[in-house]
Amino acid sequence: MTRSETIAVIELLRRAYPRFIEPSPWEPDAKRVMSGVVDLWSDMFSTDTPQLVAAAVRKHISASKFPPTIADIRALLTDMTAPSVSPGEIWQEAHRLLNSGIPADQPEAAYSRTSPACKAATLSIGGWYALSMSEEGDPHIGRSFLQAATAYTARERDSAALPAQAALAGGVADG
Repeated sequence: MTRSETIAVIELLRRAYPRFIEPSPWEPDAKRVMSGVVDLWSDMFSTDTPQLVAAAVRKHISASKFPPTIADIRALLTDMTAPSVSPGEIWQEAHRLLNSGIPADQPEAAYSRTSPACKAATLSIGGWYALSMSEEGDPHIGRSFLQAATAYTARERDSAALPAQAALAGGVADG
């Protein structure tokens, strides 16, 4: 989002929440406060489309009587854009792969036919060999796989919630 697009989003927030940006008693300069807010929001949403950010802001306005934080809007953007695959769906994918007839000693053939989430969960339980040689309905394998798939989806969701520049910098903010 550009600075002018950010100003439009902030104006939308100010119409919904008239006290959204008020200078504190120790910072009476309203222009300086507004400029700082615009700079920060512009930076945090620089890689997002203004239409998507405005949609997230409108969704927040319709659901909350309190103004949003950047994190609130980030979370809504993540909900609106991140693919939502459940650990159960990843487990079903693994079952389909098990029924595909790929031998236990051909992990690359298996991994080339699966999603990154399924591959990561499979590797975490010992790899394709361990999964393909496990007994049907083995509760330990199933539980371990689902825990790994849950952790993977949580990491992916957390990563999707980061602004692009923070994800590229490993989440480290510039001073």
